[in-house]
Amino acid sequence: MNKEIAKIFREMAELLDINGEKILQRINAYRRAAAYLENLKTDVSEMYKNAEGKKWEVFLVPKIIGEKNAKKIEEYIKKGVIKEFEELKEALKNKDSVEV
Repeated sequence: MNKEIAKIFREMAELLDINGEKILQRINAYRRAAAYLENLKTDVSEMYKNAEGKKWEVFLVPKIIGEKNAKKIEEYIKKGVIKEFEELKEALKNKDSVEV
């Protein structure tokens, strides 16, 4: 599951870049989180299953994965999708159809 979420985060960074995102830290946050997840030895679903309390907090890694991305990982584990990713893809699709 780590590689799946990493791929989504990389695609989100690219979509934000294509859409002209002005906050570069946001793009870089997705790229840092993706790189971390690709190299993480423990599957995030196992980490989540074994966590207690606010389960998303198990994904927090200072300067790599913050609260928003930790919650996106949780969302993917629970629902199989990340809503913001779907919205970014839709926005790009709509943007392309308007420009044609």
